Amino acid sequence: MLFNTLDFVVFLVIALALFLILPRWRRHVVLGASLLFYGSYNWAILALLLLTVAGNFFGARKMESQTGGRKKLILAGCVALNMAFLGFFKYTKMLLYWAGVAFLDKPLEAPFDILLPVGISFYTFQVTSYVVDVYRGLIQSEKSYSKLVLFTVYFPQLVAGPIERAGRLLPELDFRHKISHTMVWNGLMLCLWGYFKKVYVADNLSPLVDYILLLKDPPAGAMLFATLLFPLQLYADFTGYTDIARGLSRIMGIELSLNFFHPFLSTNHIEFWRRWHITLGAFLRDYLYIPLGGSRVGPMRAMVNIMIVWALGGLWHGATAGYFVWGLYCGLLVAITGVILPGIHRWRGESRLRSLFLAGSGGIFTFLTFSLGLLILRAPDAGRLIQMLSALLDLDSAAMSMDYVWLSLFFLTPLLIFEFWRIFSREEEPWIKSFLAYPSAFFWLFMIWSAGRFEAKEFFYFQF
Repeated sequence: MLFNTLDFVVFLVIALALFLILPRWRRHVVLGASLLFYGSYNWAILALLLLTVAGNFFGARKMESQTGGRKKLILAGCVALNMAFLGFFKYTKMLLYWAGVAFLDKPLEAPFDILLPVGISFYTFQVTSYVVDVYRGLIQSEKSYSKLVLFTVYFPQLVAGPIERAGRLLPELDFRHKISHTMVWNGLMLCLWGYFKKVYVADNLSPLVDYILLLKDPPAGAMLFATLLFPLQLYADFTGYTDIARGLSRIMGIELSLNFFHPFLSTNHIEFWRRWHITLGAFLRDYLYIPLGGSRVGPMRAMVNIMIVWALGGLWHGATAGYFVWGLYCGLLVAITGVILPGIHRWRGESRLRSLFLAGSGGIFTFLTFSLGLLILRAPDAGRLIQMLSALLDLDSAAMSMDYVWLSLFFLTPLLIFEFWRIFSREEEPWIKSFLAYPSAFFWLFMIWSAGRFEAKEFFYFQF
């Protein structure tokens, strides 16, 4: 059941109606809706999720009565359980393939189909952060199994985040806050903004980008155009999902974490990853990078830690060699940025002119290198990646038709106008306090109705 389907709209209307008319049963209504939502993909994978939560629930409860080595052992068992499920369902095929290539000179295949549970990467990280926070003494273990299930399966953000911390979300799941008309209206506006980005912008740009990236001999300039367009499509797609999730949650009285903060304004790769998929970056920092020693272990070891984190972060996104290489590529850019930034800051000094130059050139470099990295994700193999990179420099073929550009601008321009409004107003949702709120809502609805694509195309991050 995808957000951008009629089935989900019907499901949501019924769920919200029950939520509003049964205030004393709100937690049970949302739990039932969340179980139904996830079970609609496959009831067997819902059983897997419930088993994962049970292991962490009893482990966290037991952990609070233990100390020292026994406490660590319980934590290790919970984390191992989570990673075992994630590893089996997501990485078995990859491991068999490469083991066969390495030892038998031919890839191996699993003797049976392995279904990848929707959102397993997200909910595994979320429930793992819960049990680690209990171990660290940051929160107390949850006494209600059903509430921990709801924390893990909470349907607005289940399949693609934001990745929430237990200390922040669990207390909100009692639904004791009074829900004002303002919260409902603001939530609906945020949902509509998210649907506009997904259905009108991202899903209309997607066929154009896919068409060019699949061409073996694209016209001159076409591959470069698609390379620069794909990050904008991905941004509209992923932030579209996030804003729908945050809007739905706000209607129910819960404010989810901000997951994007104008990432394309970043002037370097460290800043970029603090603005793009913020909750994933925070998870990797707090639960992997810092435990490895972070930057406290010397510059060389810190660079090794960065590469480990990014290699695993790449594999978290996808179980292929391409995602692993993409993770290393991003990690290398982050590590190099960390090395050269102090020198850049010294050269900049107090000069405003140098600051402007560095901000502009750094922003262009960051966007271009991020865009190039995404080609690694889109190429099915190394040979195709080389072809795509070669096509970027092709000047001998016939020039690309400008129809590509005009078509993309038809879908991008409205997005850019609203994004610039957000940037210059210094407000994430400037329409909340503006007389343009109703015209904005009408415009989004009109564009969705008149030119939106309703093929129920999955959100890009669902595959992770």
